[in-house]
Amino acid sequence: MKTILRLSALALTAFFSMNVSAQSVTPVRRTTTSPTDGSGSGSGSTTLTVKVAELYSIVIDQNASISLNDQDDFLNGAKSNVTNMTVFASKGYKITATASADHFTSNATEAGNTPLVNNVDILVSRKGESSDVNSTPLTTGGGVVFNSLSGEKNSAFDVQYHIPAANTGAFLTSGGQTLETVITYTITGN
Repeated sequence: MKTILRLSALALTAFFSMNVSAQSVTPVRRTTTSPTDGSGSGSGSTTLTVKVAELYSIVIDQNASISLNDQDDFLNGAKSNVTNMTVFASKGYKITATASADHFTSNATEAGNTPLVNNVDILVSRKGESSDVNSTPLTTGGGVVFNSLSGEKNSAFDVQYHIPAANTGAFLTSGGQTLETVITYTITGN
């Protein structure tokens, strides 16, 4: 009988020992989030960082030409063909235009003084917005032809060159010549 009691006691101890271990609870570590309101939900936060590089690009896609072909061009002024400029900037910017020299160069071997480049104005407008045109005389000093407080994502601009009627007289000594200057456009941040 003693043996039966011992075996019963041993079986009961083993049984309760299994139940106790099966019911043991492992504590869950809490993080620093907002406490729940009893609905079983909570929240947390993180920081997202976006680093934006300072990028600028300007593309001029063709050369321009002004023709002073007849009396009307000299009396009323003359404009070039419209050229295209594409701008990308990751923040506000300005565009300057700089002529390579104060005077035009000539194809004539014995050309005297050629006209000053500042007799020509640069006309810049957003593509399709010809009513809002920035007019800037061409110089060797790098005149600002366009300025923006915000960046651009490959925005298109029209660029045209104009000799106003008041300035055509400077070209009266250049008949029969082809005059040229190189214009360098530069884009920088504001």
